[in-house]
Amino acid sequence: MKHFSEKDKLRLLYTLAVNQQPLILQMFPGTEGWPFLRYHGSSRRMMVWAGSKPLRSLFSSPLERRADIAYQLLHITQSLSANSLQFSLFYTKVSEDMFGTLDDSRVFIVDASTIGVIDLQEALLDTEHRDVFCLSGSCERPPPCETVRASFILLCKHVINNLLVPNDVQSGHLPNEAVSALAICADQSQPEQRIAAVQTLKDILQTLRPCSALYEYRYPECLYSDRF
Repeated sequence: MKHFSEKDKLRLLYTLAVNQQPLILQMFPGTEGWPFLRYHGSSRRMMVWAGSKPLRSLFSSPLERRADIAYQLLHITQSLSANSLQFSLFYTKVSEDMFGTLDDSRVFIVDASTIGVIDLQEALLDTEHRDVFCLSGSCERPPPCETVRASFILLCKHVINNLLVPNDVQSGHLPNEAVSALAICADQSQPEQRIAAVQTLKDILQTLRPCSALYEYRYPECLYSDRF
């Protein structure tokens, strides 16, 4: 911010106070691979970004569709915590309205107003691990590894629990192991087992994901590689 004019600094502080989302979308643009919708601009309290389909509208979809969404959500949460820019992004709260899908079935974060950011380089010197977007009150956050665990708790408890339901197990299409892993992921009292449970859940969901032209974001690559 050293090169900012006083007017620029005031504009930045005002944006942070009103809504941090425009800053998140510009700092971590979807055009560079971040899981955020493309940001087109803002004026005062109005912001324009690409449209998407609400996640809640897909809760009644076939299991293969919901499994693909759940897998993407877990992958997104993992990728937010580790990146080449040395920022750890985490959820401060989670709801299904926070996510959406595009026509190619790719999942995006559509509401970035509840994203916290820790500068990992600064965190090496700052033992308080402050959220870089915090302006007032308590700006302290748990260490980066704990914010990742907390993000998974929120995600599994408030979103994935709505995507993977008991009827899927009763119908024989979803293994009991997936339900157990999801329960651990959402259980705040099991921090040591959570990361392993998340990976177990991802591995199971990977086998349920369809490889068809309806999922353009990974087709036809999925025909030739398990990476997609």
